[in-house]
Amino acid sequence: MKAVFNLFLYILASHVLGALWYFFSIQREISCWYWACKKHPYHEGCMSTFYCDDHITSTTVIAFLNESCGTDVPDNTKPLFDYGIFLDSLEIGNTRHIHFPTKLCYCFWWGLRNLSNFGTNLATSNYAWENFFAILTSITGLLLFVYLIGNVQVQLLKEMDDQVLKMMCDYLTPVTYPENKIIFRKGDPMDRMLLIIEGTLLRCSTNPDPSLTHGGETKKDSGSMATKEVVEKREVYGEELLTWASASPSGSGQFNLPTCPENVRCHTNVEGFALSAMDLTSVASKCKRRWRLRKYFKENGGEHLKEATNNYAVRNEIGSGRYGIVYRGTSVASKSKCRWRRLRKYFKENGDKAKQKYSEANGFLVLQETMGRLGKTARIFTENEVKEATENYDGSKKVGEGRYGIVYKGILKVGESKQRLAIKKSKVKVQIDQNEITSPVDDLKQITQQRFIKEMIALYQISHKNIVRFVGCCLDTAKPILVYELMRRGTLYEHIHEKEGKNPSPLPLARRLKIAAETAEALAFLHHDTGMQIIHCDVKTANILLDENWTAKLSGFGASRLGPEDLDSKSITLTEKSDVHSFGVVLAELLTGLEPQRNLAKVFVGLVEGGTLDKSLDEEIVEGHFDIVRKAADLAKRCLKPKAEERPSMKDVAAELNGLVRTMEQHPSGGGEADISPSPKDTGNLGGSSASSASVGDIITSAL
Repeated sequence: MKAVFNLFLYILASHVLGALWYFFSIQREISCWYWACKKHPYHEGCMSTFYCDDHITSTTVIAFLNESCGTDVPDNTKPLFDYGIFLDSLEIGNTRHIHFPTKLCYCFWWGLRNLSNFGTNLATSNYAWENFFAILTSITGLLLFVYLIGNVQVQLLKEMDDQVLKMMCDYLTPVTYPENKIIFRKGDPMDRMLLIIEGTLLRCSTNPDPSLTHGGETKKDSGSMATKEVVEKREVYGEELLTWASASPSGSGQFNLPTCPENVRCHTNVEGFALSAMDLTSVASKCKRRWRLRKYFKENGGEHLKEATNNYAVRNEIGSGRYGIVYRGTSVASKSKCRWRRLRKYFKENGDKAKQKYSEANGFLVLQETMGRLGKTARIFTENEVKEATENYDGSKKVGEGRYGIVYKGILKVGESKQRLAIKKSKVKVQIDQNEITSPVDDLKQITQQRFIKEMIALYQISHKNIVRFVGCCLDTAKPILVYELMRRGTLYEHIHEKEGKNPSPLPLARRLKIAAETAEALAFLHHDTGMQIIHCDVKTANILLDENWTAKLSGFGASRLGPEDLDSKSITLTEKSDVHSFGVVLAELLTGLEPQRNLAKVFVGLVEGGTLDKSLDEEIVEGHFDIVRKAADLAKRCLKPKAEERPSMKDVAAELNGLVRTMEQHPSGGGEADISPSPKDTGNLGGSSASSASVGDIITSAL
């Protein structure tokens, strides 16, 4: 429609100018006759009207007028009367035509021809209106040409703008900085560009006093930094990188970063986006050859990139508000701004769509359906809340990392109170485009995404004192985020296998049996009391968390099967007895302290049947309770039976372990953890002799 409108304006101008040209042609012919009348020697009423006398019949007068105002002069000599630019119309007899289409077509062609060359071929006479008309033709042609070409260029560059901006935004990283944090130091390489969404920066001319800084921060109002300029909300710092990136040689491997000319620190808490120098060169190297990115950067500059990024911030819930009409420019000089205004509209239109697609890809619709079915609600956190709680996923907030996600700690508002919670961020980024969600490119990433959704749905539906509590989630991001209660003592695996350098609290037998019993109760609940048999499928010490009171809570539901309908052809052999076998391995780890290798079950059964278990017990299991240890080992052996039907149920396992816990509490020499005897390191092992690490290794080797 825009192109049709532009063409219509050009044609309309051609018609109007052609009509004026035709009108002035007639007027010039009349002016010539008027001039000729004055020269006629007889004046037979010739001067009675402007058109001479309508009743002139004298052939002599008519011949004189035609001769004086003739346009077809032999030998191309100039006629006596100067018709100027209208001579063309008179020479072809256009004013004498009585066929209207002929006149219209020729007038239109004259207007179109002279608009195209901006009227530069118009040789005018001294006639004032003729000169004014020629100037009007030139200006109209120039303005219409600029308008038409300017808008055509915007359309031609549309695809380029979209792709360049998409590539830039793929590299944008959300960042948050606390008040008074030093972001740049004078003389250091400028390795990133910051686009401020919230807060202000101070550009300072002097170096901060080292005695007043700690961890990259300065004391407020220290006076050690002389303020030079304030970088406010919606502004950009580091625009020099745009020119630098476009000028950097592609693929040379040499990156001479520009140096920071001043110190920059946060005047308030700052939120924004960072675009690293290396990422910027990646964008430049991909686009420079085809689209002359260097010129593109210089024309647009950071100001327009800033405008586009502010709308990107709205997509990530950092800003809010409505946008009005997006205007398109009308000249070549304004085409850069026109493109960036259109790109702002691109962000506005696609921002909410991206959030919605991320939510759908990350399981929001499934969660919503589950909430409606169960009549329960879940806390949906925004990405800003999560970033603030983790200080933009700062390393100091990291509490653990697994194959599928990274766990951070942070304080989030739940209801009317703030709670210290665990925040698990997926390692897999969901890829989307404007029209569809793109699945992860390999099986591992796809499995990771499915595990996050499965874990969220499973934990949402169940509630048990020995199952980690699901608090909420954040799903409208590329990497989904789950929020749980924070378990301050970490995982059982860490306490059994990662003791060196961590100074962990001891795990005596009573505590180990209590942890095992609570884990068994959680599994029994999943198998028998949820209304739909849930198979955990990933029972291991790394998925057993411990709170400050040493209460065990089961986690890691990413591989779980939620009822028979959730079993596919590959997992049809999975039953609740699969969890029983995995629990047997956990119990073996608790008793021996051995790593959960693939052959641990075989090794443990060999130790029990060979009567050498006493030489392989964990050093923290004390003397005086071997009868209880033997019963626990026998239970673990039954859980590790090769045939699933021979294994006990988790209800029976939980009941048996609870009985052992009560026995220890009532045992005269057990009497709780305070009365537990010294470890085998001090008193000797259960067999009465010291079991060195070498002898344990010999036992394991013989069992293999």
